[in-house]
Parts: sequence; structure tokens; C-alpha cells
Amino acid sequence: MSNLFFGLNIGRSALLTNQAALSVTGHNLANVQTEGYSRQRVEMTPSLPIQLQSHTFGSGVNVDAVDRVSAAWVERQLNRMQGQNGYDSTLKAGLDQVQAMLGEPSSDGIGAALTEFFNSWDALSLQPGDSGLRAQVLHQAENLAGMFNQRIGALGEAQETFNQAVESSVAQANTMLQELADLNAIVANAAAVGKPANDMADRRDLLVNQLAETLGVEVETDGPHLNLRLPGGGPYVVNQNQAYEITWAADADGYASDFRLGGGPPAPLTGGEVGALLELRDDISAGVRDDLTQWMVTVVDRVNDLHVSGFDRDGNSGRNLFTWSGAWDSVSLAASTGVQQVDPSVTLQAGTHHLAVRAVTGLQGNTNGSLAAGTGITLTAVNSATFPADYTGALALNQDYHVRVEAGGATAGDLAGTQVRLYRGDQAVSEVVTLGSGASLADVALGSVDGVEFQADFSAGAGSLATGNRSDGLATVGTVLLDGGAPPVAVDLTGGTDTYTFVGGSASGFLAGGTASARFSGEVFSGASFSLYGAGSTLAVDVLVAADADRIAASADPAAPLSGDMARQMADLSNQRIHENTHETPAFQLGRIVQELGAKGQEAAVFESSSGSILLQLQAQREGISGVNVDEEMVLLIQYQRGFEAAARFLTTVDGLLDHLINNVGR
Repeated sequence: MSNLFFGLNIGRSALLTNQAALSVTGHNLANVQTEGYSRQRVEMTPSLPIQLQSHTFGSGVNVDAVDRVSAAWVERQLNRMQGQNGYDSTLKAGLDQVQAMLGEPSSDGIGAALTEFFNSWDALSLQPGDSGLRAQVLHQAENLAGMFNQRIGALGEAQETFNQAVESSVAQANTMLQELADLNAIVANAAAVGKPANDMADRRDLLVNQLAETLGVEVETDGPHLNLRLPGGGPYVVNQNQAYEITWAADADGYASDFRLGGGPPAPLTGGEVGALLELRDDISAGVRDDLTQWMVTVVDRVNDLHVSGFDRDGNSGRNLFTWSGAWDSVSLAASTGVQQVDPSVTLQAGTHHLAVRAVTGLQGNTNGSLAAGTGITLTAVNSATFPADYTGALALNQDYHVRVEAGGATAGDLAGTQVRLYRGDQAVSEVVTLGSGASLADVALGSVDGVEFQADFSAGAGSLATGNRSDGLATVGTVLLDGGAPPVAVDLTGGTDTYTFVGGSASGFLAGGTASARFSGEVFSGASFSLYGAGSTLAVDVLVAADADRIAASADPAAPLSGDMARQMADLSNQRIHENTHETPAFQLGRIVQELGAKGQEAAVFESSSGSILLQLQAQREGISGVNVDEEMVLLIQYQRGFEAAARFLTTVDGLLDHLINNVGR
């Protein structure tokens, strides 16, 4: 058997192992409140046995490892749900904030202000000469403008708040990404020498959870490393020991945009808190702001259109009741004898100008000098009698369509080789058509332009057509509508006697996408202009009207300035479906905006509750596996204490035997 001295080694190993277990248990108890800490356990294994004669004897106990108690699959599920709940909870909180700033429905909100505004006109229509009622109209108009400005300003502040949160969250994420890459290196180096860095691994898992909540990152295990990439299989933000900083550039509004990784590839930030903040900033609050602005623009344009056509208490023509102020561009309709169009240097919103072609009229002949008998060109529109087409290009009236000869015929009396093309004004709008042989050709197709099929008849007579010869034109007769909201005004541009004016003029302005009636005469047009205001413009009552309530245009008849028929029309706007896209009244349109925002808020609350519940379950599951249970640790503490005491008692016994052997045997 082993000698007595070997017992000292067995006792020593038991003493040290239980001491290590006591230290680990104490470490667990010390970190019972530490976020992200995973409890640790000492793995004990018997020491290598020794062989003496024909028997094998154990040699004690060793500490094989100090392990973290964790379940990787729970951690990964927790990461994913942390990102989803970060998105859901941030979106819900942001929607609550936007709804609070919109403040609808409310007895003192913008909807109530609009109702009081129309009610004041209703009261004035009954007593148009009452100065108090005129003052009340001004007060309600100013209240409506102020309420709108307040709501738009609050929504703009919300966008700024969301943007600041985005910048702050991305900056914090960059710090965490770099720390995570450093921890990857520490954990990997420790694993390489067989000494796992448990506490560093805990810190790394905590950072992963925080990054999942912030960015919605996806986690990949790569040996001892944890790699992170953006949601949906996006680019890596951490790859082993390398972190890629998320950078951004400011857009025209000064908001963080164009996110990139280290200045390189684009980084689509769609998950976690940052993804929700960007949606709140760029889609929700901006969308509500745009919808509310468009709603107010339509109301203001219709009110102004009526007020301009009315007459004040002194019989003078009315002015715009509301005016915009802020950044603006000038939009011009150039002077012209036949064509009027929006200045191309200023872009209106899509669909804000069009010419509805109702018919075309044709004249036969030639406008380029005398030709031999029987020589000429006749242009016709195949479906002019029944075709109502929409032309959605530049705003154009009394447009001149005609055929020009691009290259003359080869021989007298033969059209072979003659090249012709259809023009609209001075702009070629068809391909070059080469004519075949013959002295005359009928029904030559020139193509479809602006929804109308054009064809022409050609006759060479005694001589060929020369380059530059052209037909007389076809003139459009149509309805013009600028910015798509007001009832269209029928205009006969081929020789009408009525004089039409451009509503607005250099002193008036419209917000982009607003409604303005464009009215022209068939005579030479001298031109007009108006101011196009951008987003963020503020609304006010015209300064001259605000200074004198007698300028309120309550009458539609200059000969009867104290009649209330215009005030009645103004009050009736509240019940008219003035919003072109939805065909709703102002109150219903505002209600739709509020309802859609509320529906988004309710949906976000449902998702937040669902993901929050799942997250709590996963956190409880992780705590059950990896968390420190004080009662369990106290039991282990007593167990390891008793083991330590037993090892000490064993050493005392061996020591006594050795003392007896050494000092007493042989005397």
C-alpha cells in the first residue's frame, strides 16, 4: 500500500479543492445582483491513481474546470426577442408621443378650431353688418392658424427629438461594438490556453443583448467568438476581433442619414430601438405632419379662393384671408400667344398640373409660302370627336400640333423619300416618317401623342414639298387644373371672349401641393407668377385683413356689400367634400388622419405587449438556468465547508500517525 506520507498529498488536494469551491460559491453570492452574471461551478475530478504492487490506490481530487452555467440556445432566443421588443416598445412610446403632440380628438384642438371658424362665418352670414361678428371671424381665423402652427411645430420638435435619440443610440452602439470586439479577443485568447474567461464572457453576452435591443443585431457563434450582423442577414458590425463603426452624414434637414460601416458599405438600420426611431422620424411623424399640412393647405386654398372672389364691407374685392410665410420659390407662367407652361426651374408635386384634352380642331392649308396647285398637307386627329384624353405633361394651353417637312421629295409630283414629323409647338413629338412613292398619300399614321392618334394626308401636285413646309395646326380645347383640388374651369382657347385671370399673382402664395385655380383667356397671355412655399411654412391671417375687420369679404355682390351670401358659402365649406383624394369634408379628413395614427398606436401596443411577455418568459428561463439562487449557494457553502473541515481532520489524523511513527517507534 502507499506510504503514510502520501496521505498528506491526498489531504492537501482535498483541502485546496474545497477551498476553490468555497471561493467560487462566494463569488456567486457576491454577484447575485450583477446584471448578466452567470453562476459558476467547480468541476472536480479524481487525481490520477497510483499502482502499488497488485493494487491501485486513489491519489486525491483535482479542480478540472470552473464552468459558466448557461444555455446558448436560450441566449440566442433572448437576443432575438430583445431586438424585437426594443423595436416594439420604442415604436409604441414614440407613437404615444406623436399622438399627444397632435392632440386630437380634443375640445381645444385643431379640429375644434376649424369648427369654430366655420361657425363664425355662419353667424356672420345672418348679420353681415355686425362688427362684433366680423371681429369674431378674425379671432377664429387667427386661432385656427395659431393652432395649426403649434401642432406642426410640435411634430417638427418630435422629429428633432427622434433624430437626437438616433444619434445618441448609434454613438452608444459604436462604443459597445468596439468593447465587444475587444472581449472577443480576450475570451478567444483565454480559451486557447485552456483558461476560459467566464466573467468576460458574461460581459460579452450582456453587450450582445444590449446591442440586440439597440440595433436588432443577429448573433453568429464562430468558435470562441461571437459575430454580429445587422438584421436580415445584413453586413457584419463585429467580425471576430474587428468592429465596424457606424457612421452617418447629415441630410438637408440636418438629420442623421446615409448610415455606413466605417465609411464603406451602406448599413440599413431597420431593427431594434434605432430602427423604430428612424421609422418614427422619417415615416410616422413626418407623414402625420405632411398629412396635416396637406389638409390645412386644401382648406386654406378653398377659403382664399372664395374670399378673393367676394367683396368687403366697402364693396372692395376681397384679399386672401390666409397667407403663408417661410422659404419659398417663385413659379411663373410665361407670357405667350399660344403656350403657357410652368417654369421648369421649379418642380411641382407629381399630379399637380394637367390639361384634360376634350377635343381638337383642324385647319387645312399651308403656312410656308405659296405652293403649286394641289400641293399641301392636312393634319387630322383620328379620335378627336369622342376622345377625352388626359395630358399630364407641362401645363400647356392652346397647344399647336402641326406637321413639318424635314426633307423634300426627290422628284416633282412624287412624294417618295419625303421625310415628315409631327410637332407640338416647336417640339418634335413623333419619329421621322418617310413617305412612299405617289403624287398623293392619304391617312399616313404619325403616331399617338398625348393620348390622341394623329394622321395626315399629303399631296405633291405639280411640285414636291420643300423642307420647312408645314400644315396648319390643330389647337387643343380643354380644361385646366393647377394643383388638382378646385373645380375645373372650362376654357375655350380657340377664340373665347371671356377673360380669365390667374388666382394668386405675385402677392399671393400657395404651399406645395395646394389648390389654385388657373384661369386664362384666349387672347395673348401676359404671364403671371405665384410663390410656392415649402414644408415648415407658417400660417397667418393677412395683415391688412387682420388690421381691419371691415375687409372681411362677406358679400358676393359689390352692389350689396352688406349681404351675407359669401359668408354663407364660406360656412358651407365645412360640409363640402373639398379633399380630392378621399372626397371627404374637412372634419372627416382630419378624423381619418387621427384615426390612422390611433390605429398604428393600438397595433404597436399589441406587438409591444406580445414581445414583452415572451421576453419576460425567456429572461425567467435564463435566470432559472444561469442565475444565482441564494438558497442553493448557501447549501453548497455548507457542503464545501464540511468538505474542507473533513480534509483538515484527515490531515490532522495523518499528522498524528506520522508523529507517533517518528517519535515513538523503536524506543
